[in-house]
Amino acid sequence: MLKTLNEIKNYTINKFREAGLINYQEEMLMIISHSMSLSKIDILTESNIKISTDKYSEIKGKIKRRILGEPTAQILGFRNFLDEKYIVDKNVLIPRFETEEIIDLFKINKKVNEKEGFNCLDIGTGSGVIAINIKKKFPEINVSAIDISKKALVVATKNAIEKKVNINFFHTSIENCNLSNINYILSNPPYIRTSKLKNLSKDLTYEPIIALDGGKDGTKIINSIFNWENQINKNNASLIILEIDPEIKDRVISLAKSYYPKNKIKIHKDLNYLDRFISIT
Repeated sequence: MLKTLNEIKNYTINKFREAGLINYQEEMLMIISHSMSLSKIDILTESNIKISTDKYSEIKGKIKRRILGEPTAQILGFRNFLDEKYIVDKNVLIPRFETEEIIDLFKINKKVNEKEGFNCLDIGTGSGVIAINIKKKFPEINVSAIDISKKALVVATKNAIEKKVNINFFHTSIENCNLSNINYILSNPPYIRTSKLKNLSKDLTYEPIIALDGGKDGTKIINSIFNWENQINKNNASLIILEIDPEIKDRVISLAKSYYPKNKIKIHKDLNYLDRFISIT
């Protein structure tokens, strides 16, 4: 017998509640909307739409994957970032909504009188969302992006092509990066302390550890960024914005001061009022 939309909605919500998912209704809407090509409004207002056996099995399969801990973005193959869809898979960190604020901070801190020819580097680009959005909003800037993962760069390149922007992608770690003459540095680097990785939520265990592990005190890659900027980039950057873990704020400030004793260093809160970003100007 064919199932109805109302039956699959109730089934999904009950399963997600039992699994302890907080945003169970939103996740239900995302999975059913993607599977059935229905708008969220249609899902909420329609109840008697018939669902084929194959489609019902497909949705149940996605529900099972989510209950086991796989992030919804990986199940669906995309994540919204600044109201646009970006391809994601198991090889990239899923962009968080907090990271969108890096783009806003860049707009606020970028000098308005600067002309064409300025260079921006996104370090640890992952899916490429930071680099792509900078290029979309500031087409006059030359945007480059690096990542240590070839598979992540495949995803980032697909996103750049889909969004019709030209980004210079390089496969390298920041420790081995030879790029220089960079004016703007942006990064959402790995910043979780290694000792905390064993206590990650189930969702995060599906994401690449290399994009999460910030070393013993969470500042390993951040220190490498500052060191590269000092040694290779010759302190050429007029603006650096990094996302950080609020728990390592003091260590990051201390590190920044050691490299940039004469610069303005500021911590910025995210929408949850957590100390989430550091800017150096």
